[in-house]
Order: sequence, then C-alpha cells, then structure tokens
Amino acid sequence: MLAERGIDADDGADFALDRRVPVVLGGSPDAPSNLGLLHWAGRQGERRKARAAVMLKRCVCEGKLSLAEAQAAIVGDWSVVYSGFSQASCDISRLDVATGAESRRGAERGTSP
Repeated sequence: MLAERGIDADDGADFALDRRVPVVLGGSPDAPSNLGLLHWAGRQGERRKARAAVMLKRCVCEGKLSLAEAQAAIVGDWSVVYSGFSQASCDISRLDVATGAESRRGAERGTSP
C-alpha cells in the first residue's frame, strides 16, 4: 500500500493502516474499499481518528446516536467530530461532518453552535 501511494518504505512507520469505517463502528476489517493510509500523528492523524471512533461508539452504545449517524460522521470530516464533540455530549447535530463546516441547521433555528 505504501508503494502504491508513492511512500518510501523508510517512512512507513509514520503511517497507520486506516479503516475508513472503523471496526468498532461496523466497518470491515479487510475489505480493500475500507482500507487506506493515514499519518499516525497530527491533527488529521489516525491517533485522533481512533479517539473519535471510540467517542462515537460510546454514543451508539448509549442509544444517543444511531450506528448510521456514527458511520456517516466518521466517514465524513471526522476531524470536526474530534474537535467539536464533547466527552459529555453526543450531540453532533451542530456539526456538518460532511464538509467540516458548522451546521446551517443551528443558524436557521437561531441557535449558536
């Protein structure tokens, strides 16, 4: 996978095998369409994505989000979920995870994000 993406094998330790939809949210562990590479660290890194997946899983298990909502959030701009998602709340309605922008729904309702 490193070679396919033009990444030198010596830099391989900087990357993690990414599952587009993490296994904890029902993603396939080995389907090629669910696999990719992400840098391990940094704002868009696999370490943060894994934390976002755990937060979403907790919300699904508590019945505060549907599995489909959690999957859509992690497949969209998951970094928005990571930065705008509270440990104490499962409210992703104010986040537009598809684009990374604040949701217009809140603005239309007159609520602040």
